[in-house]
Amino acid sequence: MPIRISLFAALLLVLSPACLAAAEKDIDFNSQIRPILSENCFKCHGPDENARQAELRLDKEEVVFADPQRSILVRGKPGHSELVRRIMSPVRISRCPRWTPTSH
Repeated sequence: MPIRISLFAALLLVLSPACLAAAEKDIDFNSQIRPILSENCFKCHGPDENARQAELRLDKEEVVFADPQRSILVRGKPGHSELVRRIMSPVRISRCPRWTPTSH
């Protein structure tokens, strides 16, 4: 649970409207968002196409923010972001990062 909350807190802080309004040009995907995703998400959604699940790649900014249908991350609206919803999901099967008996 602490990993899930810290991941959510970090993304919420980086993507919050107040943060974006105050420093919209200062938020950098590669230095602020990508490291969080790398640590928590790349095992299943990173550059390795053989390990990638759900045809979802989170290591490229243009992919993460590009598809309005998927709403992976929505700038300034973390509540509309599918990734935030998945991190906070109370349903294990929907939650990311996925919990497995060997992961904890």
